Amino acid sequence: MGKRNRLRSMGKFLGSMKFGMLLLAILALYSLGGTVVPQGQALSFYEGRYSAFPFALIKHFQLHRAYTSIYFMVLTLALSMNLLACTVRRLPRAMKSYQRASDFDLYDKQKPVVEKEWTAEEEPEKLLKSIGFKKIKILENEKDAIYFSSRRGLGHFGSFLVHLGLLLIIVAYTTGK
Repeated sequence: MGKRNRLRSMGKFLGSMKFGMLLLAILALYSLGGTVVPQGQALSFYEGRYSAFPFALIKHFQLHRAYTSIYFMVLTLALSMNLLACTVRRLPRAMKSYQRASDFDLYDKQKPVVEKEWTAEEEPEKLLKSIGFKKIKILENEKDAIYFSSRRGLGHFGSFLVHLGLLLIIVAYTTGK
């Protein structure tokens, strides 16, 4: 494997959901340590209160000031970069899916969700509108009509909105310090 391929696969991993979940788990464990250990005391306080090994962990991982430590900042920055990379990589696909969901030309490639034969008195367009379909397209031929629509198109942007929300929380945290 060439150097370029290794860099590309490493970049893919750094922007992947697996890496993001790993970072989130490590950040959660580190935060748990920061929650358990009293914050903001002098190191002598921890040395007198804890035995040698826990004190060494507190000192080395800066758990006495967990939320302002370099470890917490690096983990938060890495998570932010991962979220940004993941979002940038997935956004074009979500936009394409959103546009494709309302494309009537793809009807032949999709299986219809609902098939129903209508009587002359029934109004399919009215029924579809009553259950939340807005843009209804009708394809008519000699013997029948096909009503086509899709709804909840913004669902394609769900992960994008979650990532944006997490990034907003991280930015608010760092600016509020």
